[in-house]
Amino acid sequence: KKADIGIAMGIKGTEATKEVADVVLKDDNYSSIISAIKEGRRIYDNILLFVKYMLAVNFDLLIIVALLTILAFPIPLLALQILWINLVTDSLPAIALGRKPATKDIMLRKPNKHTGNSFKSFTTFIIIALVVKIIGEIILFSYGLNIDTSMGINPFDISQPSYARTLLLTGIVVFELIFAFACNSEGSFSPKRLFSNKMLIGSVILVLALQLFLIYNPFMQNAFNAVALSFKDWLMVLAFGLFSFIIIPITNFLEKIRSKS
Repeated sequence: KKADIGIAMGIKGTEATKEVADVVLKDDNYSSIISAIKEGRRIYDNILLFVKYMLAVNFDLLIIVALLTILAFPIPLLALQILWINLVTDSLPAIALGRKPATKDIMLRKPNKHTGNSFKSFTTFIIIALVVKIIGEIILFSYGLNIDTSMGINPFDISQPSYARTLLLTGIVVFELIFAFACNSEGSFSPKRLFSNKMLIGSVILVLALQLFLIYNPFMQNAFNAVALSFKDWLMVLAFGLFSFIIIPITNFLEKIRSKS
């Protein structure tokens, strides 16, 4: 009764012990407990990674739309474009992160505290992600507005295709795809860690293909009020996306400073 966890044998154990036990070993092999703990830690880590990723890449949409609207800028994203980001580009990489393989040192860590609040550790991470993403989005949107102005496009007219909105939409998509790799590798540039999740690679390729289809297919262009981007535009988008790799190192640095103080 005082034990934290009760274990019963699934083959030789009685039905009474199985009903009382917290864990039932179906193969009556104690080594199965180690495999179960390893899988449990992997699932727990991936749930936290999934939540961190989704929070880090979604809060900025609310802030950037509200901020630019208050500052009397044109609407940065249309409702259909926001829906595209939430349904297509957010979900697939996030699901792939939830299937991330276990790290090699997963069984060398100390057990998680029962009273600990894992979500408190997200605060610094989310704030850094918001700051980096919003600054990049404002720069990208401003660059697009200059192109609209030079080409005689009125960005305040939401019925017109806009470079600014297309650049921002594509920039957010590419940022989130690259950021998924950064989260998967925990900020490391090691190719082995970056591309260890095959499901993530597949989901990123699929999302990128869908985004290219949206930008360059005439029907999708009309539906989303998008325009075809040039090679120079893609360089801007890629530069914005690569900034996602600084989020985790900055977060780790700030966490170390806070733990020492």
